[in-house]
Amino acid sequence: MPSSTTVTLHKTVVNDNGGTLGADDFQAYIDGDPVTWETPLDVLPGTCTVSEDGRQGYSTPGWTGDCDEDGILVVEQGNNYECSITNDDQPATLTVCKVII
Repeated sequence: MPSSTTVTLHKTVVNDNGGTLGADDFQAYIDGDPVTWETPLDVLPGTCTVSEDGRQGYSTPGWTGDCDEDGILVVEQGNNYECSITNDDQPATLTVCKVII
């Protein structure tokens, strides 16, 4: 019997500019199916895509770990994979428009 093959998605949220969101505020997906962060999930060999719902005011440099930065993962039977993503809140900006009449 072949051994299990899993993918675990890890999430870090940095709130150093007034943000208040946590990992559960960002939905994770494997091949478009919703998944839970930090939970090993069985996957089939082949290529899969991991992703998340982005949130306004947060940026990310992309995926790291076993996934490439775009979230593409080549899965081989019997291996366990881990992919991580960090979202960082961005400083607020204020635009002032002066109208002279």
